Amino acid sequence: MGFQKSAKLRFAFRLINARFHKVVAPTNAILTALADDEGISPEVMQCIPNGVDTARFVPAIAAERAESRSLFGIRDGDLVIVCVASFSKVKRHCDLIAGFAQLRVRQPNVHLLLAGSGPLESELIAQVEALGIREAVTFAGNRGDVERLLHCADVFALCSDTEGLSNAIIEAQACGLPVVATRVGGNPDLVTDGENGYLVPARDPSSVATALMKALDPIWAPHAAEVSRQRIENSYSLRAMADGYDQLYTELTQ
Repeated sequence: MGFQKSAKLRFAFRLINARFHKVVAPTNAILTALADDEGISPEVMQCIPNGVDTARFVPAIAAERAESRSLFGIRDGDLVIVCVASFSKVKRHCDLIAGFAQLRVRQPNVHLLLAGSGPLESELIAQVEALGIREAVTFAGNRGDVERLLHCADVFALCSDTEGLSNAIIEAQACGLPVVATRVGGNPDLVTDGENGYLVPARDPSSVATALMKALDPIWAPHAAEVSRQRIENSYSLRAMADGYDQLYTELTQ
């Protein structure tokens, strides 16, 4: 449940946490919060990052990119920003949409592709229409082929209020995308500002617009893509995650 634990549940865990031999989380940001909120001893904590399928999530070749862009009706020459997240309050799509509208004033050939569903969908559609950018925003719904959306994209964006370690960001980086994300939770573990993406304050659409503009730089982006892919292969693959748990189980049974 991560950062969404209620005060009552945190109190209950304070009473039972001493019984655990190990407490594992995918990012040190969560472990730090657990230490502060629930009094867990650092001695029993261990960070094992999430992993993704690096054979499924790969940088697109030209033909795959063209096919995916055609599937979603992306025009030739458009620059595409993708977000994959549920339409819920914590994901703050409203800030991404507001920042995108500001970006579009400076960069008219941008397109926003939103994958997901949730209780705020109609509200977000109304926001897009009120900003006069409906033709530049695609609501793609829930998808079982997230890699095809990512193959459309030039940049991935996530404007959440809180995060643990975002699988959506890891998948995007495995596909070689620069990432613009809020400086919350485990996002700084994945995004190094100016190297493979940009971190922005939460609830700051103007900063989102500026960061997206930087991330769309055609000279900088290929380097960011290479850095991201290499990091995922080294530290956030399914193999790396499985090795981490294998080592943990071996230590606990000795």
